[in-house]
Amino acid sequence: MKTLSIDREIDIPAKFGRPRDFALSAKGEYFALISPSGGLQTKIFIMKPEDSLTIKELTGHASGLRNVEFAPNSNKLFSGSDDWTVRQWDVEKAFTEE
Repeated sequence: MKTLSIDREIDIPAKFGRPRDFALSAKGEYFALISPSGGLQTKIFIMKPEDSLTIKELTGHASGLRNVEFAPNSNKLFSGSDDWTVRQWDVEKAFTEE
């Protein structure tokens, strides 16, 4: 059996606790996570892998988030929640809006 070596390691700041779910964009420029910190998980945090600094928070689900996943081209992010919804987020638009 061949042993694989670690190609990349991303440090998640302790303030986020143990993530419920996370996803790395196909191009590797962003990662998204659902954090259990602060009670109900209704926020998605998007970070840059090289420094783990939060660059965007996405909110909108009414109940706890279950999972996140980037589209293959990395320009969309999908999230599923206990509120029985799946949301599609425009990642590029999220970074141009304030």
